[in-house]
Amino acid sequence: IRLLIVTVVEGLSLRLMAWIIPGISIVTDGSSGVLTEAISIAIVLAILNGLVRPILVLLTLPISIVTLGLFTLVINALMLLLASAFLPFFQVDGFWAALLGAIILSAVNTLITGLITIDDDHSFYDGVVQWISRRKLEEKEVDPGRGIIMLEIDGLSYQRMQRALDKGIMPFAKRLVGKNSHALSHTDCGLPSQTSACQAGIMYGDNHDIPAFRWYDKEQGRLYVSNNFKDAAEINGRYSNGQGLLREGTSINNLMAGDANKAILTMSVLIDSPEEVDARSPEDMYLVFVNPYFFTRALVLTIWDILVEFFQMVRQRIRNTWPRINRLEKAYPILRGVTNVFMRDVSTYTVILDIIRGSPAIYTTYVGYDEVAHHAGPDTKDAMDTLRGIDKQLERILEVIERKAPRPYDVFVLS
Repeated sequence: IRLLIVTVVEGLSLRLMAWIIPGISIVTDGSSGVLTEAISIAIVLAILNGLVRPILVLLTLPISIVTLGLFTLVINALMLLLASAFLPFFQVDGFWAALLGAIILSAVNTLITGLITIDDDHSFYDGVVQWISRRKLEEKEVDPGRGIIMLEIDGLSYQRMQRALDKGIMPFAKRLVGKNSHALSHTDCGLPSQTSACQAGIMYGDNHDIPAFRWYDKEQGRLYVSNNFKDAAEINGRYSNGQGLLREGTSINNLMAGDANKAILTMSVLIDSPEEVDARSPEDMYLVFVNPYFFTRALVLTIWDILVEFFQMVRQRIRNTWPRINRLEKAYPILRGVTNVFMRDVSTYTVILDIIRGSPAIYTTYVGYDEVAHHAGPDTKDAMDTLRGIDKQLERILEVIERKAPRPYDVFVLS
């Protein structure tokens, strides 16, 4: 039933794409309806995405990684051109029409599937991706002990988390607390209450001599900045001894690595990682890119979040809300879209892949709330609304654990 619904949705998306893009058309001879032909195109496109696209993604993976995934849009355009070559009633006039069509197709598909609440984690492509991930599990026998997953919502205080639960901003988290599987509790994170010190303390049990996020070292005569690649690597190296919380596990989108065997988008090991750490993980990036809709969907939602930021900035000025700062400085709208949507979705996707592999320890950081709170204010609706998206990620992760995890997990949401 779900496959039938998805196929019809894809057909509707293709029909709307052809209506929007001048260089793309679906020509009918009258013997069959336009929607019927659009569904036929959807089926052919699904076959091409399942057979041809994974090979192209594998062959061009270095280019996709260097371009941060943008090259996958070119592959999506090629799939539309290839589908038009097989189907005479589907006409695509050149590469640029196909490229624009691929973006619009993903945007329309995202809108329709969102309206009818079809979960991405049940899709055919994610099923393929998860099957590939599970093969890793079969190669290595999983320790039957309990695993640990730590999901950090950066910059969120106990009081604001409580407010988000009370106001229904995080309905899934509220349900977890309501059924007593989780409890909301205070944590004394110590001073300084910032990411590098907290993550060093959590992952290594030691954060001595990290006085701030940014500080001047008089003995060495230089400035340390926690989110500088070189400085993060040096800070991480002070405490790493092979016994960190994430040993044998995975660090995703963090500052510290916690002695993880695999680190994805982790600042301290991204540039110069120790030999025992897989810090680039091309296989994981391949699995992210092999789904024809994941990257484009994330890109479309990122652009939407950038537009939301412009709207909220103008609204703040019209209402003459104070205090406020210049929300255009240093290309903040783009930074917001990338951190609040793109990095959030990539983090969740890779967490899910590692859950399916049975990784014993996983830690990831969602930085969207913290980023918006710095620019709009931590109590504003602008900042609090970012927690809705994070709550959905939490729901996705817990559902995958329940349905597909090869081992039991304890899940901690922290800040």
